[in-house]
Amino acid sequence: MPLCVINTTTASYSPSLPKEVTEILAKCTGLPVELIMVDINVKKDLYLGSSNEPCAYVFVVASKNIDKEHNQATSELLFPVLTEALGVDKSRMFIQFKTVELENVAIDGHVLG
Repeated sequence: MPLCVINTTTASYSPSLPKEVTEILAKCTGLPVELIMVDINVKKDLYLGSSNEPCAYVFVVASKNIDKEHNQATSELLFPVLTEALGVDKSRMFIQFKTVELENVAIDGHVLG
């Protein structure tokens, strides 16, 4: 059930981005790609340091493997892919990681926890 929400000021992204992000999250969480959702939002009004130069905010939520070690490994894989696919410098991109309890997630009409 990992979810990755990508918000960016850019108008477009590489067509391979959803698949690449899905594969990275599958590898880093140990979950199958069928359970991973990617939401990409372009042309957002985002400002970093009051500048509207291209930037991105990425939110990763999962039920496991969200800790310093896994977050570092995931970041090392995501940043180059996002930089290339979005055309946003890695210094203008944030990734936030959050753990969610399975009792707070439902799929196919059923709560997971």
